[in-house]
Parts: sequence; structure tokens; C-alpha cells
Amino acid sequence: MNWISKLNPFPKRTEHIHDATFLEVHDVMVQMNDHKALNDLSFKLGGGEQIAVVGPNGAGKSTLFKLIAGVIKPDRGFVHLGGHAPGKHICIAYLPQRSEVVWSFPATVRDVVMMGRVRRLGLGGWPKKIDWQKAEEYMETVRITHLADRQISELSGGQQQRMFIAQALTQEAELMLMDEPFSGLDAVSQEEVMRIIGMLKEHGVTVMVAMHDLSMASKRFEKVMLLNQTIKGFGNPGDVFTEQKLMDVYGNHLHIVKTEDGVMFVDDACC
Repeated sequence: MNWISKLNPFPKRTEHIHDATFLEVHDVMVQMNDHKALNDLSFKLGGGEQIAVVGPNGAGKSTLFKLIAGVIKPDRGFVHLGGHAPGKHICIAYLPQRSEVVWSFPATVRDVVMMGRVRRLGLGGWPKKIDWQKAEEYMETVRITHLADRQISELSGGQQQRMFIAQALTQEAELMLMDEPFSGLDAVSQEEVMRIIGMLKEHGVTVMVAMHDLSMASKRFEKVMLLNQTIKGFGNPGDVFTEQKLMDVYGNHLHIVKTEDGVMFVDDACC
């Protein structure tokens, strides 16, 4: 499946360096097709933080996630997780956009969830009873136990996202990168995914979510990153989502509507 082959299925087991920053991205530049997809990118995250990454299409959100996951390498700068490069970690879970998944692949929900455990077992490892118990436990956590034997092609968008989260939990991921998990979901499914993201915080999992919905990012995340090839703002939503910064990032694609309740920013793609 193309969405899993991009990652090393049997990464090396590397312990985090004591007192090292959980995630550090320093002076990163990524060149793609003769243009800079990311440039002068630097930031740090502590363990357990939850960040919404917002920006227009083509801003570099997916590139950033693939960089952190170790799928691509920077042309300049470095990415360190616990003091080591991403390729040496088993604790990173990358949840791709649903459009990148080959949904016709003949696999059940249980198969996909167990893939997270296989990455921990390593080459030649065979799932034991405890591994299957972990898979069942996390399918129950995200409420998809009743779908365990269903083919992945039969799932709704919300069910697909919950399956990937269960896979990441089975992997015992410490960093979860979620690329547009709300795209195409109805309000009920979005709320269910948000419930699970809240639960991840209780387990100390660091979460980065790429998204377009400025309102959801502002209301549901304590910290946001405004990205357009480089970081235009990073921190509290009230400090980042200012009229000037948003206009600088979105330009003519952002419309400002003043109402009795305040100012509403409307992107061409989403509110």
C-alpha cells in the first residue's frame, strides 16, 4: 500500500536522549521542483502538546509532516525527536490524507490496526497474544471493535480516521502527525475525532494536526502554527490569528466579515 511503503516498516529502536527537546526543527529548507516548499523553518515542541497547523493549499503542511516522519529529508537544517533524526525512531505515527490510501487493498480493519504493532516487533517478529490484545484494546478505545472484520474499502471517512488512530495507538506512538483528518467528514464524525484527540492528550501523546478550519483550530487547540512555506505565527490562537497575519498568509483568498459578535475570517476553502 502506497501510504505505508513510504515509511520504514522496521525502524531502529532508539531511546530518547535524556533532557533533549522532544521535537526540534531547526533552520529547515526543503526544495521541491525548483522551488522552496519549506524555508527558514524552526520551532520546538514539548511532549504532550497538541498543535493545529493551518495555512492555504500548497503552504507546505504535508511536506512538514513527511519531513518530521522521516519520509523526506531536508536540504538544509535538521529535525530531531528526542535528540535523534526521525528515521531512527519507532514512536512516530504518520496518518496520511485519505486520498493517499489505496482503499481497494484487501485488508480488514484488524489487519491495518495490527500493522502498528508489527512496526514494534521488527523484521521476523510474529504477533503474540499480547499484541492482538493491544490491537483489540485500542479498537475498543476508538469505538471500532464492531468493524474489526470489515474490509477497509467499506468504511466511512470517520471510521477510516479512527482506524488509523487505533493503528498509531497500537504502535504506542509518542508523536502523531494527522494530515487533514477532518476533510470530508460530517459534524458528528469531526466531533468524534476531536474526542479522541482530547483523549490522546491524557495519554501524553504529542499531536500535530494539519487543517483548514480556522475556527476549529482557534477553539479546540491551545497552540496553532500559521504556515506558508515558513512560519508566520506560532503560539496562542489569539496572538497568531490576527487580521494582519492572516491576510499576509491567505491574501485575496481570505475575506473579512464584520458581525455584531466580532470579526469572521472566511477562506475560499473553509471558514
